[in-house]
Amino acid sequence: MKHSAEDAKKLIFLAREKGLLSTPQTIQITLQLEEYTGDMVERVREHMLTAGWITEDVFNELCGALEQGGEQLLDAAEASLDMFQTLRETVSLGSHHEEEPFSLRSPVHLTLSFQDEEKPPAVEKEFDPPAFEETLQLDSVRTDEITETVQISQAEAAEWSPAVIPEKRYQIGKELGRGGLGVVAEAFDHNLGRKVARKTLLTNKEASKQELRMFIEEARLTGQLEHPNIMPVYEIGMLEDEQLYYTMRLLPPNNLEQAINEGKLSVLQFVRLLQQVCMGLEYAHSRGVVHRDIKPANIILGQFGEVLILDWGTAKILEPQADLGNAPTHPGHATQTIKGTPAYMAPELIKLGLVTPYIDQYALGVILYEILTGEMPVYSENIYTLMFQICSQEPIPPRERAPERHIPEELEAICLKMLEKDPDERFASCREVHDRLEDFLEGTKEKERRRQAALDRMTEATEIAGRYHENRAMALWLKEDWEKAQKEVKPWEALDKKRKVWDKERAYHSCMQETISLFGEAIQKYDQALDHDPSNKEARRGLADLHWSRFLEAEQQHDELAQIYHRDLVKFYDDGHYERLLEGKGSLTIDTNPSGANVKIYRYEEQDCQLVPVLIDEPGCTPLRVDMSMGSHLIILEKEGFRDVRYPLYLNRCEQADVKVNLYTDEQIGEDFVYIPAGSFPYGGDKEAPMSEGLRYVELDDFFISKYPITFAQYADYLNEKGIKNPDLVKDYIPRSIEEEFMVVSEEGNYIPLYGSLFSGKIKERYPEGSKFEFQLPVFGVTWFEVFEYCEWRSQREGKTYRLPTEEEWEKASSGCDNRLYPWGNSFEATFAKTGLARSPDELQPEPVGCFVQDTSPYGVRDMVGTVAEWTQDSDVEKVKGANSRREYTSVQRGAGWVASNVLSYRIGSRVPKNGEMRSYNCGFRVVTIPEFSKES
Repeated sequence: MKHSAEDAKKLIFLAREKGLLSTPQTIQITLQLEEYTGDMVERVREHMLTAGWITEDVFNELCGALEQGGEQLLDAAEASLDMFQTLRETVSLGSHHEEEPFSLRSPVHLTLSFQDEEKPPAVEKEFDPPAFEETLQLDSVRTDEITETVQISQAEAAEWSPAVIPEKRYQIGKELGRGGLGVVAEAFDHNLGRKVARKTLLTNKEASKQELRMFIEEARLTGQLEHPNIMPVYEIGMLEDEQLYYTMRLLPPNNLEQAINEGKLSVLQFVRLLQQVCMGLEYAHSRGVVHRDIKPANIILGQFGEVLILDWGTAKILEPQADLGNAPTHPGHATQTIKGTPAYMAPELIKLGLVTPYIDQYALGVILYEILTGEMPVYSENIYTLMFQICSQEPIPPRERAPERHIPEELEAICLKMLEKDPDERFASCREVHDRLEDFLEGTKEKERRRQAALDRMTEATEIAGRYHENRAMALWLKEDWEKAQKEVKPWEALDKKRKVWDKERAYHSCMQETISLFGEAIQKYDQALDHDPSNKEARRGLADLHWSRFLEAEQQHDELAQIYHRDLVKFYDDGHYERLLEGKGSLTIDTNPSGANVKIYRYEEQDCQLVPVLIDEPGCTPLRVDMSMGSHLIILEKEGFRDVRYPLYLNRCEQADVKVNLYTDEQIGEDFVYIPAGSFPYGGDKEAPMSEGLRYVELDDFFISKYPITFAQYADYLNEKGIKNPDLVKDYIPRSIEEEFMVVSEEGNYIPLYGSLFSGKIKERYPEGSKFEFQLPVFGVTWFEVFEYCEWRSQREGKTYRLPTEEEWEKASSGCDNRLYPWGNSFEATFAKTGLARSPDELQPEPVGCFVQDTSPYGVRDMVGTVAEWTQDSDVEKVKGANSRREYTSVQRGAGWVASNVLSYRIGSRVPKNGEMRSYNCGFRVVTIPEFSKES
């Protein structure tokens, strides 16, 4: 089936409506159809595919849509095509060929052709110019009241004979410009003794009557428009050689087009200039005159703020209900010549030749758009494409076109209203445009006043915020100094030493009080700045900075309520700077020795008062790098031949963690031991825990710690072997209290725990006699020195070094790396550990190790808080080896034990210093060993 040219055009415009072709591409291919023969649709297909605009599949879809018809897009395409064809039929370009490039800012003459029934009136409604006193008189400039309209008849212009002026009156200088009718040159008027601009007709003798009439009409029309913003005409006349001329005010050759291109003026300065143009046009419109060629090049800028509208040669004098154009060239047909610069022509002028004051307003809208964005609303090097775009294409909003220019919303709204396709949707007059611009400027003045007030508050706030940050740093230092001094003074020492500690405490609290006051003052000043200028980004950033510092402080102190409060305020004030920091995402780079371990990543989530690891990723085998969210995680490393490793990891905000983990076999670690991998962890910092130390980060090497406290069964092995060597001495090492011993010699001659001393009352129902539960009880009633000797005995027997854990080792094995309060998380639950509150009062008895599964650390170490408190050792053990120092040595017990009823003592950070020779129902121990080798890959 052979398709028609009409089908092809519909197809092209359908592609445009679907966004497949740009408007210039649409016009280009439509115009080229006139050169095609044969099947037009096939020619369009070849053109589009060759140009790479669409694919074969897309073209087939377009053809299908075209054949089906009725589609909304197809209706829009047909409407656009009708508009384009109307332009092609009604508008001719005179000497300008459509395929020739042209300047957007160069004037052209277009001829519109209409059938009689299509011919539009000159105006849509009667033009009734208002009295001049209703127009705005700019500032203090006054003009005589003029209420009549400009009247220049063709006959009057043609028959007028000017007086002949001697040539010698004017001394001609350099040429200033040249147009279609005349040339403008600088001249010195000897009669008046001043420089003027003189415009003469180019070819006076050869000029047609119409050209002579147009020249005279331009001079007289301009001369009758007496307004501060319209170029004044001084004189019109004829030189001795019969050359027509008129003279005007001479101004520097600076125009609005140059100012826009140079970009040296601010938007506010441009707005003030446009206001003057508005009032010049408002005056002309009140006299019944439409300029028709308003553009930046026709607006002159004087040295002292003057703004003058030039080139009234294309102006049109309106008459009520006047017909537009010349008499019909033949019956049933009429033509009209429209003048102007294409880029600044209004849609109604292009489509209908409609000349009203609204077309000048539209041109002003184009200028304002150009000022705001640096671009024209539409652009094309083809005049038909340009006219089609003006008539059919909505301009891109200035703020969207040039977001980097931060265009005020008010100016965008004014500009877009001036560029409405329907004249009735524009402002009622240029005076209204002026007033709207004035409203913007007045608002800008108030904004500037408020902005300055905001800047003043900002200056004060910034200074106070700086002092706050300095004081905060000083307060932290004073706190550390106070806590250090506090540790160095013993409770029994003299008051003189304690006064120094008290002085440091007062200095810290005084500094903190000032810091808190400064924080409040800075917040107040920033808030005042925002009251004056809600859009002040610096004030919002300052508030975000302050709340961010407090958020980090609350996060470090585990103050969840304060974290929520300050985090939400950071989000409220943030401009995006803290978005990534608040999200806190970081990364983990992990390797193992040997490598090739499978990695599983768990995130700790709170469930029923416990932090429970939830699997979130299995990224592969080591070495690897993986992005991770901030917070507490558990990494499980699995490799055949090695024990699985539990590696707790707390990823700080945006941290890039780099981890290397050694792998060990079951044989290397030991059956009853748990591997604690090397690394840094937060030690101390729990203000609620008794005797807790200040927060610090501690780096530890790999170590193995016994999974459970040492039991009576394990301690019996030690006593039995010791008794063989020295039966009399061993009696001093039997676990006991002041009242009784907890172990006895059996009939076989071995030391065994005494059930009757260890269990009594209702607890016997849970652990009946004869089941040997007493052997699984944690040993207690032993001194630190007896425990020390146990470690030495075990080291000799097994050929590896055993010792008590240091406080740092004990705390890391209990808490992992997230500074949790309890081995199971941050919420207390009495039944999670064997403490004095775990059972009813009539069951307040010791129980076998491992009975309370929740009392398990992230590494898998059991009974860290409950069951028994545990002896630890100082890293400097040499000072306790001498017998003379035994009574002076104080060790620290960690954990709560089965007797404890003080809830705070259950916290990991709790510490209880005890003399090394003391015995307790509630205190036992566990041991650690340091790996001597690692299995290489």
